[in-house]
Amino acid sequence: MKRIVILLSLGVFLSVSCEKKEREPQILDVNFTPCQENVLKSDIFSDKVDVEFTNNGVQITHYNFAVTCDFTTVDVTHTFVDGVLNITQQGTPNQANCICYTDVSYTIAGILQNEVNVIFINGVQVYYRDKIDWTNKTRELCIHNEKKISITEGIWGTLVKTEGNCMPIIDWENTTCKQYPVKREILVYEYTKMNETRHDEGAKFFEVYTKLVATTTCDEEGFFELVLKPGKYSVFVNEGEYLYANLFDGQGGIMPITIELSKVSEFFLNLDYADY
Repeated sequence: MKRIVILLSLGVFLSVSCEKKEREPQILDVNFTPCQENVLKSDIFSDKVDVEFTNNGVQITHYNFAVTCDFTTVDVTHTFVDGVLNITQQGTPNQANCICYTDVSYTIAGILQNEVNVIFINGVQVYYRDKIDWTNKTRELCIHNEKKISITEGIWGTLVKTEGNCMPIIDWENTTCKQYPVKREILVYEYTKMNETRHDEGAKFFEVYTKLVATTTCDEEGFFELVLKPGKYSVFVNEGEYLYANLFDGQGGIMPITIELSKVSEFFLNLDYADY
């Protein structure tokens, strides 16, 4: 897969794209061992949970999970809301008065690592994702986000916001100039020129009269990807009261992007509110 990098921003800053896929996570391949008795609670391996993220989703392996001695299966259910994955495990039947242990493994498909902040199993936290401060680390952020690409045709990118006094910087430790990822809705229209919009003299667009083709929302690290058919488009960022776009071509086209057959183009987006 060939990737085309398009630099469409001022100074040292780039330009990108964002997509969140709608999918319903599913529990697959629940496996478990027969009753294991005499597991010592002092054993370092007792009640241990391994969490591994793969291309298929999140793989859970729970060692020495306590069940009743009459169990014949392990039921697994889950909820996934706002980055919190709650998993419920229970051996069934669970009528016996004695306890034994089983090793349980399963996959919850359709969940990406960057979407999960914390995982609970039966109310106990088994995973927590440390958030990285990407402020003024845009190059490293883009390299990090590139690993998330899952499409073969369209655009991918990173959305950042720049603010503060970004005049030539001498003291980087105390500067107010900051660039960091933000989460916004991205809107892709048919290729649009200035005379096909209602706008101010800057980068604010209040109405766009061309056809809206697709929308998506960046993740918390500004990453987005969007499948688009080959063609020419214009990209806007939803800022609530207006759409933002600050790059133009020689024909008056707004935030232009050209998609080629079987290629993914990098598109860096910068909400630039800084002083220069």
